[in-house]
Amino acid sequence: MRDRSKIEERIVPIGVWKAPQNPFVKINFDAGFCKQDNRSCSEIIIRNETGNIFYSKTVLHANISSPFATEAMAYFQAVLTGAQMCFLNVEVEGDCLSVIHNLKDNRGEQSLIGAYIHNICVSCVIFQNCVFHHVQKHINGVAYALATEGLKRNEATYLVGDVPTYALDAIEVDRR
Repeated sequence: MRDRSKIEERIVPIGVWKAPQNPFVKINFDAGFCKQDNRSCSEIIIRNETGNIFYSKTVLHANISSPFATEAMAYFQAVLTGAQMCFLNVEVEGDCLSVIHNLKDNRGEQSLIGAYIHNICVSCVIFQNCVFHHVQKHINGVAYALATEGLKRNEATYLVGDVPTYALDAIEVDRR
């Protein structure tokens, strides 16, 4: 199992989205939750040091018990996607600080999201460097827009080098 002392945590101050420094890629993610039918949507977008999009993905989930579990699932999907794409240095940005604290403080076994925490740690083994950033929702605008729309449209997407058209405005805001 991965040594959790190597998992870094940073809180990003209020501001705007910033591109990672080479050799890192940045994985932004968010999640939407529908309480009426216990379904959720995770959105992952991976960009390089120039802000160019490597990949975007919207994943639909059924039988998710809570918004907290939804966020943990989104963290797992973000890390898993980076690992599957064989990136070695990743910055993972999301807006749920409690999941980062569970990872850093080794509280997975005592947590309601313990299985997700365990899966995130196992998936991090492939990385040379993995840094989790907590960001405010407005900094994570592209992922938020994609998760919200993916849930509304009940739509899963997998795009290389692009995002769905409904997120293009958010991408332009990030580039400014």
